[in-house]
Amino acid sequence: MEATGLYPYCRTLFDGKIVDLERETRGGFSVGRVIIEGLRTSSRMMIEFQNENLAAWGDGVLRAIVPDLITFMDSETADAITTERLKYGQRVRVVAAAAPAQLRDATALSFVGPAAFGYDTAFVPVERLNAEIAA
Repeated sequence: MEATGLYPYCRTLFDGKIVDLERETRGGFSVGRVIIEGLRTSSRMMIEFQNENLAAWGDGVLRAIVPDLITFMDSETADAITTERLKYGQRVRVVAAAAPAQLRDATALSFVGPAAFGYDTAFVPVERLNAEIAA
């Protein structure tokens, strides 16, 4: 786990290779999902996006959700990868960071939380979702 002044918690959620990618333009947004398979394990991560990454599930368990940040990084260069640049076969690292406190209060969550993107789950901070997982 790492932290900065603005992002009080961040961690790598997954390392692997993109094995499935669905992307379409809907209502002016790039909408879809990515499935990543671990390189040395049979673990999988699925990430849904709408221009930005919205939610990540590792082996079916929620690991991060908006407004917390979910980022794809190139495994070799550590460059961030936007949803438009994701490709089948890419080796990626998925990193999550806690959103600033201003985005986690009740008013902000009504605009940028899970319900604003159609999820029927309450916001759970990334640090709580991953508390039992060793760093």
